[in-house]
Amino acid sequence: MKKNTLFIAGILMFTLGFGQTDSIKKIIADRQIANEKKREKPELNCEGVNFKVDKFTGDTTYSTYSHEVCIYKHSNKVTSISLMLKAKGSTVNVNEHGVIILLSDGSKLNYSMTKIGVEASEDGFDYTAIVHLKSEDIEILKTKSIAAFRLYIYDREISLENQKKYLELFNCIANK
Repeated sequence: MKKNTLFIAGILMFTLGFGQTDSIKKIIADRQIANEKKREKPELNCEGVNFKVDKFTGDTTYSTYSHEVCIYKHSNKVTSISLMLKAKGSTVNVNEHGVIILLSDGSKLNYSMTKIGVEASEDGFDYTAIVHLKSEDIEILKTKSIAAFRLYIYDREISLENQKKYLELFNCIANK
């Protein structure tokens, strides 16, 4: 495609005269930029993102729900994004702290002071943690998917299919 564009540009420059080359170069550059933007930002599937406006305060909330990773974005005067992570365990541990998120490229996000909640369930114990993301973590999570996470000592692996799904949903919410 680049060869065709350059060939057409060459013919136009020859037929229109060299005084017109700056405008032709601008047209070609604009088309190349537009094509690059199309490649960079594919359409996101935002199905599964819920939106709510508080009728009293006007605060807005975007959220997703799943059995492993939930994403929340709350906007009032300040906008914040949080993750709720969920894992199962067979033993009870209370008043524990520490979340490690393993990303698709092997890097990690550590939240050693994040409190871990626990509730009894029919098949053991449900552990949850709410991680409030810093702006640099948000930028990382826009490009790298969550492969697994640990809540205190309880690990949860994320399927490849769900990694892609959560990455797309995170971008839907982060870019709103």
